[in-house]
Amino acid sequence: MFYVYKKKSPIREFTDDFIREKLQGMDPEQAWDALMPLTMLGETLGRLNVEVDVPEAVDLLGIAAGKIDLQRLFYWHIFKAYYRPDWSLEEMNHVNFDWYAPKNSFRQTPEEIRAWCTDLNLAIEREIVEDAGVTVIARKTGSN
Repeated sequence: MFYVYKKKSPIREFTDDFIREKLQGMDPEQAWDALMPLTMLGETLGRLNVEVDVPEAVDLLGIAAGKIDLQRLFYWHIFKAYYRPDWSLEEMNHVNFDWYAPKNSFRQTPEEIRAWCTDLNLAIEREIVEDAGVTVIARKTGSN
């Protein structure tokens, strides 16, 4: 059984790597402070409570058609700006810091994960693909 982060839309992937790289030259306190404006923007977007109706899927950017909260549109497709109305700014910044501060963060597509399982002779018994990640339960099928 394992869980891996799922690749996000192309703008979000670029932004995640860009921010992560910028933070690497900073000590933890500087990185924390550098992320605070991003967290504040996420909070501002969330408090707007505005829904956007994407009229047609933007396949080139991985954005589905349909209604989505403006903060979640930013969160899933532009940058991780965590927001929960019942959390403090410090708590939300902690979530963003936890995501951006590590030097390495690998994200995979469901297709890549399935290929791993095939290569390792694992039969997938259950696969749950969500926006944030992929959970897999698999069993060994043969010998390597």
